[in-house]
Amino acid sequence: DPMPPGQTVPFTVSASGLTAGPRTVTLSVTDAAAGVARTAILTVNVTDPDFTPVASPSPLSLTAGGPAGTVTASLTPNACFASTVTVSPTGAPAGVTFTPPTATIAGPGWAPATLAVQAAPTTVPGTYPMMRTFTPATGPAKNVPLTLLVAALPDFTLAVTPPALSLQAGANGTVAVTAPALNGFTGPITV
Repeated sequence: DPMPPGQTVPFTVSASGLTAGPRTVTLSVTDAAAGVARTAILTVNVTDPDFTPVASPSPLSLTAGGPAGTVTASLTPNACFASTVTVSPTGAPAGVTFTPPTATIAGPGWAPATLAVQAAPTTVPGTYPMMRTFTPATGPAKNVPLTLLVAALPDFTLAVTPPALSLQAGANGTVAVTAPALNGFTGPITV
């Protein structure tokens, strides 16, 4: 195309059908009337569609039988990534549920997905390494580590001292009742 001196003319560079990696493109500009020819070298770095996944928070702390926590899954796409991504948990311990069980992140906005995570009363307390798996419609899946900390539900025990008491009919006796706290229990109790 003709290019007047001192002006900018946009060019479209297409990487269609190329594999990832750097490419060298030679731009040739000639002015046949003036007998002038110039070249410019342009390096084009061709990239595959890709994304960087994130899951937070990690660790996520839950109490067995307690309220749900939340995990947010998000991603940062590169300029050529356009695939829908399904996010799902892998390696969750027995009794831990995710709602919804899977979520979808899609362009163009790439809004994060929030999942509620709950540990049933039967979930064994402990530290659980698990993964959030991000699976695009095309391309390989990516895993993000997520540590789940499950604590026991706060509770208390009862102890009576002495554990046995002998009384004559019509007599009174005294016992002491204590309620040792377990797992951070702080609530009041009525005896």
